[in-house]
Amino acid sequence: MTPHSVISVQNVSKAFSVPRRKDETILSHIVQTLSPKEKKTYTHPESIQALVDVSFEVPSGGVLGLIGKNASGKSTLLRIVAGILEPDAGTVHTDGAITSLINLSVGLQQRLSVRDNIFLTCALFGMHQKEAEDKFDSIIAFGELEQYVDMYPFQLSSGMQQRLAFSIAIYAEPEILLLDEVFSAGDASFRDKAVERMEKLVQSDVTVVMASHELDRVRDFADRVLWLEEGRVRLDGDPSDVVQAYTDACEAH
Repeated sequence: MTPHSVISVQNVSKAFSVPRRKDETILSHIVQTLSPKEKKTYTHPESIQALVDVSFEVPSGGVLGLIGKNASGKSTLLRIVAGILEPDAGTVHTDGAITSLINLSVGLQQRLSVRDNIFLTCALFGMHQKEAEDKFDSIIAFGELEQYVDMYPFQLSSGMQQRLAFSIAIYAEPEILLLDEVFSAGDASFRDKAVERMEKLVQSDVTVVMASHELDRVRDFADRVLWLEEGRVRLDGDPSDVVQAYTDACEAH
């Protein structure tokens, strides 16, 4: 990790073992039904390589964009940087408090009210009670949730849950922010607000790693882009160049 890097990922690889059930014939099913003692479970674990030898560093205040098709390894990489997953090989070092928005509706406690979820999540992000109280009204207002403070997440639409999670996170004043497709949160008007707020965060000292299929957003916000393909770094460099190369490749297929 270089002296000015806030995130350092070196030679990271990750595989997942996925069980595959052996195809059964009708005859084998009948035989197993008639002879339960002979019944066996047939599974064939298959290893899927999600990431292969991925390396990059992000300096303080830098914004790294991750692009690639579905299942290219973007979300897995974010989860490893966040400490949610452990790499099979390689190292990850971070220097700063991490706020991750990897799945906006995951993490909300369905049996706690919106109000209680805000205070709980703020505490998990390291805020003191007084700080959470000071920011409570701003979080509610940004998420446009004034009428839903005492409702429960399961009573809200998925878009409203996403707005709640996003609103809490952006007021947590993170040092490192990990984003996965957050620009799809809420309706069009809320997305406009989210983009405006993200512009302010990007212009601050927050270090950001963002994965998105919205290539225009990535090109506008990032100062460097990684194109992942089947878990490998296909291209790494200037946002405009990498996004254009990726777009050309997609159109060619």
